[in-house]
Amino acid sequence: MDLPKKIIQLLRPFEEAFSERVWEWVKVLLVGAILAPGERTVAAILRVMGLSLSRTRSLLLRNMDKV
Repeated sequence: MDLPKKIIQLLRPFEEAFSERVWEWVKVLLVGAILAPGERTVAAILRVMGLSLSRTRSLLLRNMDKV
């Protein structure tokens, strides 16, 4: 996901806390949380990012339960 340079600068300190694969999802979830209207649940965030009907959603939710 390509983000504006200002946002990348703000998020850069947190990038080291995640693996490269997970960091891509963190960016999707952060942007979705900003854009999601109302309650900011994982389902609402994925829906606003256009991922609500994808297989990715079930994989993400399953992996989040392990955290």
